[in-house]
Amino acid sequence: MDTKQLVSIGREDINDNDINGFLIKESEELLLVHIVYDFTLDGLQVIRQSDVSDISQFNTDIFQTERLKELGIYEQIKFDAPCSIDSWRDFFTSAQRDFTFFIVEDERDGVFHLGLITDINPDSIVMRTCDGAGKWHPTSTTIAYEAITSVQAGSNYSKVYEEFMMRDK
Repeated sequence: MDTKQLVSIGREDINDNDINGFLIKESEELLLVHIVYDFTLDGLQVIRQSDVSDISQFNTDIFQTERLKELGIYEQIKFDAPCSIDSWRDFFTSAQRDFTFFIVEDERDGVFHLGLITDINPDSIVMRTCDGAGKWHPTSTTIAYEAITSVQAGSNYSKVYEEFMMRDK
């Protein structure tokens, strides 16, 4: 499979919808993907290898890759993303150099955290999170690495909240 082509990543035990993106890096534990949504790059997403049920390349993926090249978007893909993905801890430590806001999820339980990483521990992270109405939560949230199924950084969604929330840090 050509890793410089758009792929569809299935996680049948986590979500019925495939993740569409470009494979950037993989480790034994994690997979780093540059997300594509409606012909738009939508940040990086890290998922657990153990959740991946299928990685496919459909004709649609090949077609969209060619369109992204024609539109000049393909050249913006971060194939050389400097993030380490040997573990969740390594990812958060390295990603904080380039990203401020993160979406951290446990999709099995529908848990969604949006905000700043304030501490990186051996077994967990601590986040200052906000809600969808643009209000900071009064207390920090500790999230165990074992509870994380997905992390997004640099997504269009998180960038809008980051811009707004950092005004009232």
